[in-house]
Amino acid sequence: MQKVESKAGTDAVTNSRGVADKKLLHGAGFGGVVAGPGRAARVREMVIRRAGHGLLKHDLGSDHPAADRNAALIKRATDIVGALVGLILLSPLWLTIAVLIKLSSRGPILYSQYRLGENGRWFPMFKFRTMVVNAEERLKEVLASDPDAKREFDRYHKLKNDPRVTRIGRMLRRTSLDELPQLLNILIGHMSLVGPRGYMAFEVVKMPETDRILKILSVKPGLTGFWQVGGRSDVDFDERLDMDVFYIQNWSLGMDMYLLATANLEGFIKRYQQAWLVRMAAKLGIQEPRPDDQVLIGMP
Repeated sequence: MQKVESKAGTDAVTNSRGVADKKLLHGAGFGGVVAGPGRAARVREMVIRRAGHGLLKHDLGSDHPAADRNAALIKRATDIVGALVGLILLSPLWLTIAVLIKLSSRGPILYSQYRLGENGRWFPMFKFRTMVVNAEERLKEVLASDPDAKREFDRYHKLKNDPRVTRIGRMLRRTSLDELPQLLNILIGHMSLVGPRGYMAFEVVKMPETDRILKILSVKPGLTGFWQVGGRSDVDFDERLDMDVFYIQNWSLGMDMYLLATANLEGFIKRYQQAWLVRMAAKLGIQEPRPDDQVLIGMP
């Protein structure tokens, strides 16, 4: 066993395979982001309790991370089954969202944004369009005119009250329904149901250590993940990287099932997704606010 000191000053114990000791639920060697009260802290504790042997071979060292074949096969089988079931069951919801987007603002229904995936390969990540079509220009204007927005964007790489987002887009983002087209990415093999975030090139440049970059880019990014369920906008960029690396090094099938169940529970119970979409259909006097750097595809 070895002791690892987190950035928050909390010690955590890991075994030789990098698995966190399940008795130590605060710190766990990833920035101390577990500490503190609230739902997010409880989620992180539950994730640590489900720590397993991870997605990487551990005999190669951190300089040469490589995927564990058995873990990859289990994860891929789960991804295919889950994506197919999701596409079939959620097809009425897809149609409703498509109609609302098309009727509420100018532009296509879907967009793709290139992200770095497994082994550093680029892939087009699909989403429902949640912003106006001139978003890149609008973002430059906002950051140039608002110092507070620029500081927020530099720290989190996103804006909490983003003026580019349409009203339908805000609802889709709050419920994470804008991510549904990524089920297609999962079937193609670009992504997994659960995994680290799919990072953009400018974000990878900001990653301070090569070790974390190599680990994050050694596996497929996820539709959801530890960061999305256990922190999201309340976690800064560096802590997000720590959470992604922790997930990769301590993955288990039980951890994936917990994160998927938690994400779905939040979406369907806390935010009343489908009912809200139906109500929104009656309110199509929708203003046009503002999207980010994206390659737009879909209906003209």
